[in-house]
Amino acid sequence: MALTSEQLAFTAEIVREPYADVATAANSLNAAQELLLSDDIDLWESERNSHDFKLKGGRDGVVLDTAPLLAEIFYRVRNMLGFDWIPYDQDADVMSLMELEVGQNFG
Repeated sequence: MALTSEQLAFTAEIVREPYADVATAANSLNAAQELLLSDDIDLWESERNSHDFKLKGGRDGVVLDTAPLLAEIFYRVRNMLGFDWIPYDQDADVMSLMELEVGQNFG
């Protein structure tokens, strides 16, 4: 089962990569991965335009924000397609790591 052009377009939206790069990466997926990706695409499509105050009840309580779900899909799909890690929230502060040379700056 190959992904349709519409599914590839949604995948490009999810991972924030060019369509051509997504199409190339998707060629290496097996049938099971394509099925998982298809499920994530459907979930993304249904939740991407949700407002922050959409109520969902159930055993797990009430969900008011879909951003964590969309972030999970973003990371899962990027990983499946072999794209590099980038933060989902581009505005979030990212901790930078400093390199220290052994013996430097220690009096």
